[in-house]
Amino acid sequence: MYRKPHPISLLIVEDHLLMLEGIRSLMLDQPEIELAASYSLGLEALAFLEENSVDVVLLDINLPDISGVELCSRIRKLDKTVKILALSAFSDRTFILQMLQNGANGYILKNTSSRELMDAIHRVLDHQIVLGPDVQQVIASGAHSLAELPRITRREKDVLQLIARGFTNPEIAVQLGISTLTAETHRKNIMQKLKVNNAAALIKAAMDYALI
Repeated sequence: MYRKPHPISLLIVEDHLLMLEGIRSLMLDQPEIELAASYSLGLEALAFLEENSVDVVLLDINLPDISGVELCSRIRKLDKTVKILALSAFSDRTFILQMLQNGANGYILKNTSSRELMDAIHRVLDHQIVLGPDVQQVIASGAHSLAELPRITRREKDVLQLIARGFTNPEIAVQLGISTLTAETHRKNIMQKLKVNNAAALIKAAMDYALI
């Protein structure tokens, strides 16, 4: 699990005051978390990020001034390294996929426990794509038929499973006893077969096809 030598800086974007206060209270009790700021308006949060960097953005998608999907995209364009974890009451498949396609590193529902939320924060910092159990079920429910499944080899599926766990190409190479170049080639082939161009979209597509 992710361990950082200094506190994890966190920005909360949530327009429901009770929920915001609850999350703030939870985070203030976590010695490993440094609460950078919290906002109920998305554009205010974006302005903050234009001047400050954080490790994780905890992002609601139903905001009064800007779509959470649009805000996610703008945050990702502003900062390629920040981890964006969507925390939403909506389990609609379209919202989930749009958030992932626009750069979110994870999507969990607001009925998650405090322990699960902290685990999700650590996992996105471990470069994993984090989807809550309910979210995974929603995505799987829209899986394609067998006739539409791309032809993924056994080795490519092994690589895909490790990608889903956040492994880099060198780490995949060690795990599977192959060269880094071979691991990179497998990754490229999988992305081509699934017609995606980034890791988040790859995981989404793999779940969509029920490959992981």
